[in-house]
Amino acid sequence: MLFLVFLVLFLSFVSISANSTTTTTILTTTTIQSTTTTVTTTTIPATTTSVTTTTSPSTTTIITTTSVSITTTIPSTTTTLPDFQVGIFTWEPINPYPGQNFIVFSDITKTGESDQNITVQWNISETTVCNENISADSFVNSIKRVNCNFLGFPGQKNISLKIDSENSVAEASEDNNFYSKILSTDLNITILNYNGIQYNSSDIPSINHNNMLNFSILVNYWTNNNTNITDLDASSFNLYDKWGSRNPIDVANKISMEFTKSSSGIYLINYTVPEISNDILEYGEHEITIQVNKSIYHGEYQPLKYSMNGPNLAISFDGINDFDLDNTTDNVNFNVSATNNGNQTVYGVNLTSIINTSPGTLSGTSGCDSVNKQVDSSQKVVLCSVTFKSSESGESKITALVKGSYDNKTIKYEKNATITVDPKKTSSTPEDSDIDQKDIEDSFGSSSPKTAAAKTSDYLKIDSFPEKVELQQGERKTVTVNVNNVDDFEFQDVALKVAGINSSWTTVIPAEAAEIEPLKSQEYRVVFEIPEDSEIKDYDGVFEASSQLKTQKQSFVLSVLPGPELQAAINQTVQDYQNQIQQLENEISGKKSKGYNTTEAEQKLQELKDEFNKVLSYKDEGNYKSVYGMLNNTGSLLNQTSSLLSGAFALSAQPLAGIAGSEGILFGLLALLLGAGTYTFWGRHFKIKERIAGKVMAKKNEKPWSRDLDIILKKAVNGQKAAEDKPRTEEVKPQVSERMRELNAIKSLAVKGK
Repeated sequence: MLFLVFLVLFLSFVSISANSTTTTTILTTTTIQSTTTTVTTTTIPATTTSVTTTTSPSTTTIITTTSVSITTTIPSTTTTLPDFQVGIFTWEPINPYPGQNFIVFSDITKTGESDQNITVQWNISETTVCNENISADSFVNSIKRVNCNFLGFPGQKNISLKIDSENSVAEASEDNNFYSKILSTDLNITILNYNGIQYNSSDIPSINHNNMLNFSILVNYWTNNNTNITDLDASSFNLYDKWGSRNPIDVANKISMEFTKSSSGIYLINYTVPEISNDILEYGEHEITIQVNKSIYHGEYQPLKYSMNGPNLAISFDGINDFDLDNTTDNVNFNVSATNNGNQTVYGVNLTSIINTSPGTLSGTSGCDSVNKQVDSSQKVVLCSVTFKSSESGESKITALVKGSYDNKTIKYEKNATITVDPKKTSSTPEDSDIDQKDIEDSFGSSSPKTAAAKTSDYLKIDSFPEKVELQQGERKTVTVNVNNVDDFEFQDVALKVAGINSSWTTVIPAEAAEIEPLKSQEYRVVFEIPEDSEIKDYDGVFEASSQLKTQKQSFVLSVLPGPELQAAINQTVQDYQNQIQQLENEISGKKSKGYNTTEAEQKLQELKDEFNKVLSYKDEGNYKSVYGMLNNTGSLLNQTSSLLSGAFALSAQPLAGIAGSEGILFGLLALLLGAGTYTFWGRHFKIKERIAGKVMAKKNEKPWSRDLDIILKKAVNGQKAAEDKPRTEEVKPQVSERMRELNAIKSLAVKGK
């Protein structure tokens, strides 16, 4: 009986526990969009729930207390500013040819709410092409597509889009309202490798004459995806070689092409550099221009530089200066010497011929054509000692021809000098030869030298003039030139003119000849007025002062600098390049974070940034001429970086490619996977794992432990399949707690007790 009492009490306890009601805390939150939220919490006093069970002779009461919290959100008065962002450009047609009109598109994204209209302004370089207002309600799903029609053009132009240009709309950020891109109708040419190594514009290879250079180039359209051009043939390529002051020559007959990688837009060009021709070795730096043509498309890359090895003799007349022939019976002795400024030795060097125009004669040259001296790099040798004997007043021009042997071929060099014989004053000035080469060789040793008209001695001197004149495009500047009549007797009518410079650019004041008294001077003003479209370069000019007795010359350099309009264009281009460099950095960072191999693009980007820092430095100094000269190379580096980035491959596509050569790391990885018993991974990703294993086995090197690697991988794969195919033979029952066992035992006892 006592047992039954305890049993009833126990069951009552269980029943009360099951029927007890517990009220949980209710949290009500109302959120109103705001940047600031104030929360007030109110606690309601607890309610009391009583459950009473009466079992004679006693009563048990159970009380449960519950707290209820109510949260109320009070909105703030702070508002969120909207934001408008310009998207990247797309255009149609995707590859416009020179002169073809095209349309550029961009998506403007709006974040937040705004009922204000915004302005949209499209520019090409500095010229506005499209300008419109778009309404706030024209955005669909927060996006508004805008476009602008552009007239076709040859070459490349900068296209830009600016929204809210007057900042009339208050935004969360004003930094994303502008986007620009350089679009081009040209073909894009990128140098990939040069003589077997990755191309670097600062590395100039050296090569011997008649040897072969090779370089691979990538040719594509100038588009977002840089579509490669795969159908070019040998007739599509032109090559030009420039050496020194010589105009570029067409060397298409010196190239051969390889097209094994043309399916990727890559072409290999083999170029045989110039041979020694007409006894001339083209020693030193050369510049190659590459042109590619496809139907109506055209592309050009320049300069691709190389340096030709060899000797380079400089001929000098030692002692011909600083002499004083005060009558027609004096002599002057001088040496003809040769200095090798090249990087190779030249053999059999001799003074092949030396001639002069009358008045005067040369002697002492017998045997000089057979001295046959060896001249090493940086070495100077004397080839002949010569005597000049004056015969009458006048000017005598001397021309020397020196020959030698290099690589079993004859090479030649020339030098000219002038001797003036006058009872009052003598001088010598080197100048260019006007004597035919055949005349030099035919007249060597002749007792009847060529003759020329005699000239009078110096009566004038240009004693004050600017050696360099700098001015901008469209600028006007006046300089002074002072001419002195050094004669103590003659009155001279002296006219000044400027030679070598476009005559429409200069004005001399006085324009007519001015009389200068003996031992007096005259000041001339030279006005330079440069057109706005003149070429940015240095021009060689000469101030010439002429009288009835004498002409004197002084050389100067006219340096034309970028004008205000070009400076503005340069500033915009530099800003565009800066934006594009930042965009490239962002794209590289984004691709790198997604597992792409961006190593080459990062290296090229660093080269680009180094070059661009020089551009910025010159720009800060106001040296726009240097900036202008560097923009082409900077743009080329931009294209190369972009091309390398577009060719970056995803490392995730080859998960264990880098591990395949390191079995130690691979075994550790497999052991970790197998030891951890990660069934979920191997089950859900079985196919991925199988592909990875296949790639590892395909890429691994054949080594003594390769078979063990195969066994491990096969076990990893087959073990998974076995686990998946194995049938279930036993039912898996749920676990029973200790308390449940006790309750089951009590119930069993109660049943038995009945």
